Amino acid sequence: MSAIEKTIGELKSSLSTSFDENFLAETLAAALEELRQLWRENKGAFSVGDVTVLSGLREICNALQDFQEIREEVRYVRSRDDAQAILSQLVLIRDVVSDFPVSKRVEKEMREVSEQFGNLPFEADVKAIAEQNARWLKLGNDAKPCAKCGAKMVVREGPNGLFLGCSTFPACFSKRALSAEQRNFLDSD
Repeated sequence: MSAIEKTIGELKSSLSTSFDENFLAETLAAALEELRQLWRENKGAFSVGDVTVLSGLREICNALQDFQEIREEVRYVRSRDDAQAILSQLVLIRDVVSDFPVSKRVEKEMREVSEQFGNLPFEADVKAIAEQNARWLKLGNDAKPCAKCGAKMVVREGPNGLFLGCSTFPACFSKRALSAEQRNFLDSD
């Protein structure tokens, strides 16, 4: 058995038994680099079948490396749009590694992302809330100070809608209705 056949056999064995994407990505990357070196030294030692297998292993290695990166990106998911983008990438990765046990690990990550981020708002809603909060903050900053204690007034929401209330509440219960101009400012897009 040649070094090429031995290395390819070991890689196939690792892929058929391991669920650990980190181990597999490292093992594949190191073995593929070793095989590249052998290719440079003696291309004639590689059969057409070997080259085909190596091409497939390179694709699997890339998919596993992508999986590692995606698992890091999950921490930064802030909207349902982000979660859907990650799920789309995970589907592609699962399709590449579907013949191997590590695909179960990818499917587990897909389930966790779906469960964990399914209730997040869409990106447009996140932006709308941020814009609304910015308008509320600006209105509060531009408002006259509290007539009772002199503290800053802030936009608050009550059972009858929005109003300006003292920022020191509950120490001070002062409140003021929003003017028509202020309501229009808050309603603007």
